[in-house]
Amino acid sequence: MISAAVLITSLLIAINASIGGTFLVLRRMGMLTDAIAHAILPGLVIGYLLAESRSSPLITLFAAATGLLVTLLIYWLNKYLNVWVEASTGMVYTSFFALGILGVTLFGENADLDTDCILYGELLWIPFRRPLSGTFLDFAPWAVWQQLVLLGLWAILLLPSWPIWKSISFDIDFARTQGLNVERKNLQLLALVSLSTVWSFEAVGAILVMGFMLLPAATAWLWVKRLEHMLALSIALAALSAIGGYALAWWINLDPSTTMVLVSGTFFLLSLLWQRKSTLRVG
Repeated sequence: MISAAVLITSLLIAINASIGGTFLVLRRMGMLTDAIAHAILPGLVIGYLLAESRSSPLITLFAAATGLLVTLLIYWLNKYLNVWVEASTGMVYTSFFALGILGVTLFGENADLDTDCILYGELLWIPFRRPLSGTFLDFAPWAVWQQLVLLGLWAILLLPSWPIWKSISFDIDFARTQGLNVERKNLQLLALVSLSTVWSFEAVGAILVMGFMLLPAATAWLWVKRLEHMLALSIALAALSAIGGYALAWWINLDPSTTMVLVSGTFFLLSLLWQRKSTLRVG
């Protein structure tokens, strides 16, 4: 049975993730998504143990703080200790993820936490998690409201200073010479990427959140080079992947988050093969 709540949640997750992914792909920081998705696990565990509820805002707070901490550690290792970004990313996120798995293993018996949920998500359970506040909020699951808030935050961050984001994305050194506060913009971007990862984590899990964030953006990058066009195409591909993946999951009875990423990956592969074929034809 097709669930409107699952489809709407998936659409919003895919769109929000593709917005952050567009900027990460342009900056060649794609693996940072994987790092955040895995490294927020200790924050999730700590937040749950303190609140003893998966719906507590403490979970979001600790998970987002952990994601931002991981990002800052990677930046610090690279800038001040001259550790390559790839090496620092691998060291930090694997260590944090190991701590998180250890916490789930030690405390999972007495808590509503398990590794399958963490790795693969629980998208089909989204419709059953509603505010139950007796207000208009009860008409949609928590995840829908979270993603709508996140979409609003992206709009507030990007729209008023779009020329600045274009400058930072394509020529960061030029942006610095113009006196732009590049570091503050980077922190704002990474904070929203962390929040997007946290609020997508429960639905799609640690493994698939990277596909939601990077595949539409990477596919768009193959076709267009202007930032606004890339962002628009990335959002469109993310939406198509969510709709197509959900239809495929309903047809063959599979987990929808898995098929959504599979459809998105198919778009990327077909685009890559077409670009390769066009290059060979020109050559």
